[in-house]
Amino acid sequence: TEDVDISRGDTLVAGAAPRLESSPQATLCWLDNQAQRPGAKYIIRHGSADARAMISQVDGVLDILALEFQAPEGPLSTNSISQVQLKTTKPLVMDAYRQNRITGSFILVDETSGATVAAGMLN
Repeated sequence: TEDVDISRGDTLVAGAAPRLESSPQATLCWLDNQAQRPGAKYIIRHGSADARAMISQVDGVLDILALEFQAPEGPLSTNSISQVQLKTTKPLVMDAYRQNRITGSFILVDETSGATVAAGMLN
């Protein structure tokens, strides 16, 4: 047998190599009472893997009445649902949420307070 070096946060798969992403697009629900701070750094918790991340772009915010994504008018606020681009410090194994709920979901955690600020689904 062959030795395999694997540690917390690594993914072991059979068959084809999984998709690795460091700039994924996601649907994000902002949970924090504090508005999103553009350029702020967060910790992305994706399965058992952690990495530093930031929201690099907000593509749209859901208008609940029209059920359409509209251009953002400012930082994300409590309960806003948005389409965003993320940037992570290392590639993570990611699938679209529709394909795999475990590797298609994540949370964003504030680096300083440790509070969960957002939950997301990968597109």
